[in-house]
Amino acid sequence: MEGDILKAPTEEEPKKGAELCLENASSLIADAEVLLKRESYGHAVFLAISAIEEAGKAYVCAINRIEGERTLADELKDYTYGRSAHEAKLNLFISYHFMEAIGKAMENHKEVNKPLDVEDLVEVGKDLDSAGKAMRDTRSRGLYVDFREGRWAAPSNSTREDAESWVEYARKYKE
Repeated sequence: MEGDILKAPTEEEPKKGAELCLENASSLIADAEVLLKRESYGHAVFLAISAIEEAGKAYVCAINRIEGERTLADELKDYTYGRSAHEAKLNLFISYHFMEAIGKAMENHKEVNKPLDVEDLVEVGKDLDSAGKAMRDTRSRGLYVDFREGRWAAPSNSTREDAESWVEYARKYKE
């Protein structure tokens, strides 16, 4: 069954996949906004971060449509199932913000003292990985009750400000 879901029999499949992922991201954002109104902030955070993941999958589909060297099934394998898939999609989001920050710095003509070297890139990679893990943990905290660091953590511990911020991030990233 899994193979059937990920087969890309036509050139239109990446476009269809991107459209469906963006529609789902929009629905998740709309549902998160409903939960905001109901003051269910943790669950709103969970849906907002899930929307970010879906928008990331849409990006993968769009890139596949442009480059097309690997099949859509190959491209989506890392982004579809399991814990590492969550991290991969969230790392796309972190990378997007990293590139956006670089672009803004270039627009503002801020000078960089030196070019990035290998050590710099290794550090950036570590930062991206840890940020992806933090987002995955935040997503889980928005849905599940867990005992962490000697105390109970529940979705009800999330604040309105956090939830609104994540919904706004999801909306901006999807666009």
